Amino acid sequence: MGFREAWCNEIKNITLGTLFYIVLICVQGYIFVSIGKEVEVQSRQLVKELEADGWLLDRVTGSHHMFKHPEKSQTVPVPHPKKDLPLGTVKAIRKLAGLA
Repeated sequence: MGFREAWCNEIKNITLGTLFYIVLICVQGYIFVSIGKEVEVQSRQLVKELEADGWLLDRVTGSHHMFKHPEKSQTVPVPHPKKDLPLGTVKAIRKLAGLA
């Protein structure tokens, strides 16, 4: 079995860090590659990342949810609910929480 046959009938999604992704698609023995830039992060996804790391919802102030960690003194604000957070905001929140 060759390389093309092994990939046939499969779609592979490969994430490169938080900025780029690659999608490999095999159609009739031909492999197509799509490279893109991640631009959309939903606040719901960011909240799940924080909670998985041990952050707890402390309070809600307006449209921002404030998270505190039991072992850290930092408070992390997350604009929520918001479907499309700018990539810079996401990176800043992750850095503040120690996830980046």
